[in-house]
Amino acid sequence: MDESVVTSWLTNWLGQIGWWIAIGVVIAAGLRTLYANPKTQKIKVMLQLVTLYARYWVWWLLSWSIWHLSVDGQVFYWWVAVLSLLYLYMNWVEPHRLRVQYRQIALPDNRKVPAQSLPPLRLAVIGDIHVGIFSTKHRLERLVNQLNRLDVDAILCVGDWLYHPGADLIGQMLIFKALNKPCYSVLSQADVEQLQAIDRQQGSGNYLLANERLTQVLATLGIQVFDDQALYLGGIRLVGLTESVKLAQPPRESGHPVIIATHDIKQLKVHSHALDRVGSHVLVIAGQTHGGQVNLPFLTPILVKAMTGNASVAGLFTHHHHNANQPKQVPSYQSWTTTGIGMTGLPFRLFCPPTIDVLTIQVTADKS
Repeated sequence: MDESVVTSWLTNWLGQIGWWIAIGVVIAAGLRTLYANPKTQKIKVMLQLVTLYARYWVWWLLSWSIWHLSVDGQVFYWWVAVLSLLYLYMNWVEPHRLRVQYRQIALPDNRKVPAQSLPPLRLAVIGDIHVGIFSTKHRLERLVNQLNRLDVDAILCVGDWLYHPGADLIGQMLIFKALNKPCYSVLSQADVEQLQAIDRQQGSGNYLLANERLTQVLATLGIQVFDDQALYLGGIRLVGLTESVKLAQPPRESGHPVIIATHDIKQLKVHSHALDRVGSHVLVIAGQTHGGQVNLPFLTPILVKAMTGNASVAGLFTHHHHNANQPKQVPSYQSWTTTGIGMTGLPFRLFCPPTIDVLTIQVTADKS
């Protein structure tokens, strides 16, 4: 048989496979959308799922480009191959590269009790898990197994548990019942809205009831929600901050070191009075930004600030807050923003793998 005939037949055969895979991607995205059953934005959710399942078509595209490179070696096919590999890495590889990041943070204390009497507090900080259309059982199992291996005092989740999870909420989150350490969490507004959308389909949809139900679901899994409440860990006061902000209750001992857990650090700007009584003895731990998901120098901080209003993309920052009791702005609190675990919008991560932050918080004597 003539070689050109064979080449032409293989090229046509490969092209037909590509069409069938593309059709399969659309069907899979449609079925997954039906399972998630979002109350609104069904087309948007389906398109997001198309970008997720398109990885299988991109595998074909990579094979197709390699085949054409072997036939004629045009530069165009090199570009197709490179972009295909980049897509597969962002969509399939990096979202599974769960890493553990360690950081020590000093928290000032001016109480009469010597700071040396307080041992370091070790927290495993996670956030933006987004159980739903982009998460998988395998990925959640890896997260729980890694958390169980860590030598920490407690796990702190800063919200955004859900992202179009579907009706079987407990079934999708049951793996978290296997956590072998105390786990505390604040909720985000999006968490409650996601569950509220599910409840609407069942004839309810009240915001407060959705909040209560999600709190009960997490309690069933052994996770304590402390929205607008306070608890003590290792002599440090841990306060959950949400939109309602009852931070002033109960009263706090002057100078006592405080950790504020909130999903979105912008809550401190909206309710700046909450910081007036805290001074420099506070660490704010937040999420929301995802580290940009695609972390490009210079560009990502600009995009994150434009989309979320947060100037801190990820990591440790010192902030200035104008305290009504002080004549000028002084460095008044620290914040740690986690890059999170899951994804929203588009299912991509680049130079920003899902991360567990292990924070060793050491209370130190305040020299100010």
